[in-house]
Parts: sequence; C-alpha cells; structure tokens
Amino acid sequence: MIRKIKTKDKSNFLFFCNEQKDKYSDFYITVDNQRLFLTDKKVCHRVFNDCLKRGDKCLVNEDGDTIKGIIIVNGYADKFSRKYMKILSKDSKTTDDLVKALTWEFPTDLYIKVKNDNPVLEVLLGTKIYNTIFKQNSNSEYFGYGFRLMGRRGKEALLCRKYNEKYDYSKKPRYVKEGDE
Repeated sequence: MIRKIKTKDKSNFLFFCNEQKDKYSDFYITVDNQRLFLTDKKVCHRVFNDCLKRGDKCLVNEDGDTIKGIIIVNGYADKFSRKYMKILSKDSKTTDDLVKALTWEFPTDLYIKVKNDNPVLEVLLGTKIYNTIFKQNSNSEYFGYGFRLMGRRGKEALLCRKYNEKYDYSKKPRYVKEGDE
C-alpha cells in the first residue's frame, strides 16, 4: 500500500533508511551546498523532524509494517522553486509504484538528480528512451512518467518532469490511501 507518511511512522522510516543500502548514493538532501545522505541516522532524524513537519512531501510503499520504498520531494519547506525527489527502494517495481503515485498526487514540476547507472533512470524515462540515451539493452518494459533528460554532468543525470496545467487531474486514479495526512 502506498500512502503519505505520518508522524507515527518515524521509527519505521528511520529503520528503513538506516538498513536499506543506497548503492548509488542518490538518497540525499542538499543543505548549504553540502550533500547530507539520508542513510545517516542523524541526518535521517533531522529530515523527518524538520523537513517533513514543515511541508516536504513523502510517500511510503509498505507491505504490512515493513517499508519497501520511500520517495521524498523536498523544496516545499524551504520554498525553493525546484522540487527535487529522492527515491530509496528495494526494487524497480516498488520504485515504479511510488513514482506513479507521486506524479498524480503532487501537481508540480519535479526534478531528480541520479547516477547514470541507477536503475531509477529506466523507470522514469521509460525503457525505450533509456536504452537509446544510455546505449543499454534492457528487456524491461517501463513506459516512463514524462521525465526528460535535462543534462548530464560526469556520473550524474538531471531529469525533469514538467507539470501539465492543461491536463485534467480530477480524473486521476487514486494510488495513495485517503486520509493519511
């Protein structure tokens, strides 16, 4: 089940962030031009207390009491114009489900910066575009979520999904459980 995170989820959130390996070092926030990795217990505690309580968005994909993935959109609390999403999940299917829910629930432009070899790229861009850009031969069938490659710098890629104001989001499917705010 995918839902918005609540204050009572703090211990599960901290446990997942500390236990789940961030193989690509992409699960971080930037404060004063410093990358603070959310797999660090102190940073994770600070993010949960400060950012989420002040307005940053977070969705969790869980199976019972076990968290399978987290997606955070930061930039709301600091009123930044760019909203960056950060994803940490156990597998690509969980990532796909979280991104699907996020794109419907938060009508705003979304940015993400990830390593070029991170499988999240294939989920966001779609397999066909991913294979073309990154010269891969993946057999997966992800269709993408409207993210476009904005640029690459070294080992990282910046993607953006522009919010379409003309699209009627009132007919959206509900992926996130109601009343979990």
